[in-house]
Amino acid sequence: MTIATTKTAIAAVLSGVTRTDKVWKRERNCDTEAKFLEAFASDDARGKTLHAWEIHWLRRDSEQVGAGEEDDFDTWRVRGYYAWKDDGERDSDNSSDAWDLVVEAVLTAFNGEQTLDATVNHTDPVTLVQNSYVEAYGRFCHFAEMELSTRTRRSGVTYS
Repeated sequence: MTIATTKTAIAAVLSGVTRTDKVWKRERNCDTEAKFLEAFASDDARGKTLHAWEIHWLRRDSEQVGAGEEDDFDTWRVRGYYAWKDDGERDSDNSSDAWDLVVEAVLTAFNGEQTLDATVNHTDPVTLVQNSYVEAYGRFCHFAEMELSTRTRRSGVTYS
């Protein structure tokens, strides 16, 4: 499978989780607040929300497994952002609890989809690298970073 096909399958898993409003198949680099909001914010029944995810291919290691066969081990970074609702002293709409539920749902979705709908031969359990907070253009956001490893077998590989 191609990187684009695998990225699309990862995006489909993310999109199937409630409150993952925007899913980008690439990292977004925004140099202004307006560009950041355009890329990550959504308008829906809840009003303007910031619930977005981005996917980045980190690396590939390959291993010969037989005559003309090779396994590609790809590592992916998945990052999520969720706007913090703050009214001074407390988290006004329990966004911390809501965020933890979203992160848990994403982990569960990936761990229940071992072949990414038959796109890859296998995925290892997803790893939660970080569940924290970031400030983006003056907006405090919950932030999660996960790593996912996939294995895809290629046939018809020739070696010189």
